[in-house]
Amino acid sequence: MTSKAEAAYLTLRQHILDAQLAPGAPLRHDRLREMHDIGWTPLREALQRLEAEQLVISKPNRGFFVAEISEGEISDLLNTRLVLEEPLLEEAMRLGDEDWEVGIVEAHHRLSRAANILSDLTLENLRDWDARHRGFHLSLINAARSVWQKRLYNQVWDHLRRHQFHMTIAPLITAKQAGRAPDDTLMSRLHNAMNGLSHERLMRAVLDRDTETARLLLKLHVGETLGVYRAVRQSHGTPDHAA
Repeated sequence: MTSKAEAAYLTLRQHILDAQLAPGAPLRHDRLREMHDIGWTPLREALQRLEAEQLVISKPNRGFFVAEISEGEISDLLNTRLVLEEPLLEEAMRLGDEDWEVGIVEAHHRLSRAANILSDLTLENLRDWDARHRGFHLSLINAARSVWQKRLYNQVWDHLRRHQFHMTIAPLITAKQAGRAPDDTLMSRLHNAMNGLSHERLMRAVLDRDTETARLLLKLHVGETLGVYRAVRQSHGTPDHAA
């Protein structure tokens, strides 16, 4: 049975990763205790776990807050992702067997069957697409041996997910509520980052054991995320949060 502290931790973590709790938002003890029917000790335990993951920060005499985001942090996270993913991908291409190849094809098929979330942008659809997208990239590196590198890779992916959810969902919903059409540059960037063709090309390069092409395609694919962030800021005037 899940303890109250564990339940509070999982709920708060999901809300932060889904951008339902905005960067910099205060996590007030009285409100959280009322929402989760939880005492101070287990609540503090949950917040300390989130602080250890750098999803939450504490400020002396002010309490806990959702960690901020910034363009500099996104750039750092993307570079860290590549530092981890490139060698894992290369090792997987050297060691991968037929089962590994089948896993990649299956994961790509699942991703290709995902709904077009840009035409029906809901949190449920975005969660589904994100799970399939992560599953595809994990399948590419599955044959690599390092457990710790994969663990760190997943941690970086969680933080990138939070940034991406905040910079896609929040501005688009705000624009929709204000009756504004989404910016063409932003939508073009999103399509480029999420389209199936880039994933298919990457899959084929990996299955062909074409290391040079796979590395190039991975860098281009990952780099689109920063382009999306900049397009959002330009389209909606979103300020760059202090890290």
